[in-house]
Amino acid sequence: MIRIRVSLAAVAILAAAPPLAASPSTPALALCLGETSYVTGMDIDDFVALRKARTGDFLWFRRDGKRYLVTDAGVLDAAGKALQPSDEVRREMDGVSARLKPYEDREEQIDREETALDDAEDALDDRDDAAESRRLETRRLEIEAQRRVLRSEMRPIEEEERRLETREREVEIVVDAELERLADDALRRGLAQPVR
Repeated sequence: MIRIRVSLAAVAILAAAPPLAASPSTPALALCLGETSYVTGMDIDDFVALRKARTGDFLWFRRDGKRYLVTDAGVLDAAGKALQPSDEVRREMDGVSARLKPYEDREEQIDREETALDDAEDALDDRDDAAESRRLETRRLEIEAQRRVLRSEMRPIEEEERRLETREREVEIVVDAELERLADDALRRGLAQPVR
């Protein structure tokens, strides 16, 4: 199932992304609350079009090829509460990403240094300069040592990131089920209006 979580600012970026295929008969759901959207089962182009066409908070869903819209405050409040576990995991993931960023930046710097070293070694191939060759080899060993230290420092944070990704998938299954239940309940109670 296709699942995306975006802010309004990301809608323009998503519009330029390659479409993710979803059949018009496949169940789909889009929950838009303030600046946050939670989407499952629909392609990005359809979501962008929906978000441009609708303002305010809403729950949109598709069942058996038919589309429905819910704006009932009680349903939207319950849907917002259903998203809370996902929001908590997302905040934790954002924290882990922030902790990883300096390491990733340093890794990019090491990559650039290694590329420059490769270029210097290529230029040295045309000359016979033993001292420069030793200097470059020493620098390569230093860079490799820096990379090993960096990777060992990153490893625990990356493992935490993987655990959170697993937890996020587990939470999304629960959130999806609750949002589907809310959509079905709104349909049964006459709170879901058919839309084109």
